Amino acid sequence: LAAAKIHRPELIAVGARGVNLLGLSRLGSVSRAVVHSSEVPVLVARERASPEADPLRILLCCDRTDLSSETARFLRGLSFPSSAIGQVMHVVESLFGEGIPDWLEAEARKAESDPIAKAYLEQHDEDLEKWKKQLAESCGELPTVFSTSRPIIDEGHPGERIVKYSKDHKVDLVVVGSRVHGAIARMFGGSTAEHVLSYAPCSILVVPHHDAP
Repeated sequence: LAAAKIHRPELIAVGARGVNLLGLSRLGSVSRAVVHSSEVPVLVARERASPEADPLRILLCCDRTDLSSETARFLRGLSFPSSAIGQVMHVVESLFGEGIPDWLEAEARKAESDPIAKAYLEQHDEDLEKWKKQLAESCGELPTVFSTSRPIIDEGHPGERIVKYSKDHKVDLVVVGSRVHGAIARMFGGSTAEHVLSYAPCSILVVPHHDAP
């Protein structure tokens, strides 16, 4: 961190060290300190699980539908393989809260006899469509690799949904933004950073967002 202040790099790359109880590579104390305190983007490199011949799959996660200019600006300065596949993802809080079984949510959506519940559900679905449109418009600020797929609006706990998607779709690199508060950067205002860093089975690029003074 001291060297970064002197030499002003545009990116710091660190590795994961050892494995956790789930067999995933974990961050050592040095790498974790760098990720949480760096004022420049940090790449946490993990061994790629998919074959080298497969296209590089990149998942850009944003905490709002109007993409941060800092993340977009940094990504525009990178070069991606022509075969790379980019996906943009935004996670919103679930209407039904965490831990609600799928069958119970389905029953709630059948509550046609309750006009208040019906109106609430319809408004929620309209908001999701609006957020999808806003996110799609914001993608115009990103490299073309992210314009090949429609943005995803998911519901639930951000960290858990990001990790699940990265596993299900064999993502090679997750890009997340971070909020800088003093010497500590925290993503999405809570535990999302730790969850993604601890459980995502792929490399992670953390781009800090500096709030205006």
